[in-house]
Formats: sequence, structure tokens, C-alpha cells
Amino acid sequence: MHHGRHTKILLISLLSLFISTALNAQLPPGKVYKIAVLPFASDIAGPDALKPAYALMQGFKSNQQLRPVNMQTVLNALSSKRIGQTNCSNIACARKLGYALRSHVVVHGQINSTYSGYLVTIQATHTKSGKVLNRISRNIPGSIDDLSTAMSTIANMLIRPQSAPVANGSSRRSTTISENSSKKKWALIGLALAGGVGVGILATQGGDNPPDDNPPPTPTQLPGPPPLSGGN
Repeated sequence: MHHGRHTKILLISLLSLFISTALNAQLPPGKVYKIAVLPFASDIAGPDALKPAYALMQGFKSNQQLRPVNMQTVLNALSSKRIGQTNCSNIACARKLGYALRSHVVVHGQINSTYSGYLVTIQATHTKSGKVLNRISRNIPGSIDDLSTAMSTIANMLIRPQSAPVANGSSRRSTTISENSSKKKWALIGLALAGGVGVGILATQGGDNPPDDNPPPTPTQLPGPPPLSGGN
């Protein structure tokens, strides 16, 4: 009898660990998310300063799950009295702007010139929870036009369907959950429910987001305790 109880506790622990590490902040297929690309903190001067951000925004348009905010709308929000900045390279400012734009995700970061090109450090942050969905750091050789061209590739690397968040804010490559692991997840949940154990999960992060004409998806929940905390 005790053995069965210990097995049940172990199953719950493993299930919770799997859900928290694998399902947190995924982009479920078929859902559309509003994303805002913020001007990067950069030493690029003059009219070229906004080229990388514009190029990244255009790159996100090829992802059917993303709805980029118009860059002029972003610039207007930045210059408002509420924000009063020219860029938002840190998470606190990025989240504030994300709420102002009613955006699910904000992309922000820094670009520095090097002797042969540019060092690009960009991250995607979830507005509601402040979790880092992904972070990319790359050396891009060449001119400002080469940098702008590279932004399309960076957009595809930064946000993709079913991308996992960076654990504890540290840099880590996005991982894709395979069909086999998904089957194992539901098998574990089935075992837990069969044993009379309630499990509450989110297929995406739960929580309220700023009002939007494209609201975040409704979380999938099973009977049990409150779902994992987080954003949309």
C-alpha cells in the first residue's frame, strides 16, 4: 500500500516537472499572437538605426502564428509620456511597452558595431509573465544591409511554433517537443487521472493579458489544482 502511495507521489512529481519544463510558453498550432519589435539599443546612427528592427518585423510576417505591430505604432508608444524613451533594451521597459501596445510578446535587445560587422543580442519576452521565450546572440559580418538581410533568419530562429522558454532567463536553444514525447505526456496524465490524482495544466501559459482584439487562447485544463502560473 505504501509502495503504491510512493509511486503515485513520484508520478505526480515527474509529471509536474515535465509540464513545467516542456509546456511553458509554447505557441500552440493554430493560435495567433501579437508581437512587437522594439527599436534596439545600438550605436548605429542616423536613418540606418531602425533598419534592423524594421527587417526583423518583416521577418515575423512570414510566421502565420505572429501578427507584428506596425513599427510606427511602436515608435508612437515609445515617444508617449507613459514611456518617454527611444528604445527598451531591458525586460521591465519592454513589458511596459508590451502592455501599452497590447502585445503578447515583445522583442528587444542590443546591436553593437564590431570591426567586421555587428554583434546582435536579441530576446523575445512574454509580456504578462516576463519570461524569456528565447534569446539569440550572433556576430553578423558585413554592412548594415547585410545585417538587415540576416534579420529574416534571426526571426525564424527567435520565434517558432512550440518553442520552449529559456530556463531561469539563461541562454538556451529553443526545443521542439516531438510527437512521441507528446504521447508520453498524455499517457502520464492518463495514469495520474486513473489513479484518482487531479492534474491542472496549461497547453500554454495561463493568465490575463491586456485587452486585445485578438485575445490569447483559452488554456487547456484538466480537473485538479490551479494551473501553472504564467501569461498567455
